[in-house]
Amino acid sequence: MQCGRLFRRVFSRVPAREHGLALIIPDLVVRVFILPFDALPRSADEALPLLRWRLKKSVPFDVDETVVSWMRQAGKDGNLEVVTGWHGRRSSGSMRKSF
Repeated sequence: MQCGRLFRRVFSRVPAREHGLALIIPDLVVRVFILPFDALPRSADEALPLLRWRLKKSVPFDVDETVVSWMRQAGKDGNLEVVTGWHGRRSSGSMRKSF
């Protein structure tokens, strides 16, 4: 099942709350970073190598072997921030084996 459909299914069963919800995902599955940028290319072909370069030393897996998702957002001072989610392809198999 795709993550988006799974999340919608789960969250549709949770009563609405004033203060929102938090989703906690084990670090072995995905890492999320909020990165400040002056500018980030709009093209995925140009943005992805830049994102991988920025986080090369921050993740415990080879950044060239990752699945990456990102979203732009305005930071506190209106500066550009990019929320990135990183999934090491090899880590999911090792996690499944541990259960």
